[in-house]
Amino acid sequence: MPSDWVLSYALGPLGLAFAAVMLSLPVLIWRLILGAAFPQVGVRPVVAGYLAAFLGLAALSFGDAYVAFDAALAKGKLPETERWAVVPNGTVELTVLSLLLVLPAIGFIGVPWSAVLLKKSRFTLRGIFGSTLFTWIALALLMWQFPTNVEWDNAHHLEALGLALRDSALLVVFIGAPFLSAIYAERSRGGVREIDNAHRHSRS
Repeated sequence: MPSDWVLSYALGPLGLAFAAVMLSLPVLIWRLILGAAFPQVGVRPVVAGYLAAFLGLAALSFGDAYVAFDAALAKGKLPETERWAVVPNGTVELTVLSLLLVLPAIGFIGVPWSAVLLKKSRFTLRGIFGSTLFTWIALALLMWQFPTNVEWDNAHHLEALGLALRDSALLVVFIGAPFLSAIYAERSRGGVREIDNAHRHSRS
């Protein structure tokens, strides 16, 4: 697990500045892509998406921290009595560390793509499923082609692909799918339903 310097760095000036940029720029991109439809759509859908993705990331980090503790427990490195002191701390550290990759991925891929789908009136359940499936396969291939353990992956090519498919599926299920689903749910509440009319009126 990451050490305590991760939290101190993330909560310092550079970490907070990074978070501010990674949250503000995507909102600007969202607004630019939606154009005339933005006043009607607003930022609520994308805010809901971020919140859902963050909760999913925290849940995934908790699972990783719990499994890591079980592994340490089996090796006799940690006693059972320390589980609920170590696991929550590991969850926070893993979540913060993961945000260094998750925030740019959501901000510069998820947000623009969602805005495009909304603007073209294709933000449907079918669109969410297609986007999720494509993300899963693309991410798995990326992880497979750029492994963290090159030697092992070269010696176990098919096993490495299976692990990449599993790991990317977890990321999509816990982060990508909640992000898109939250935007869809917010869209379905009524404020974004008439985006077609707003777009047509802007042309006339």
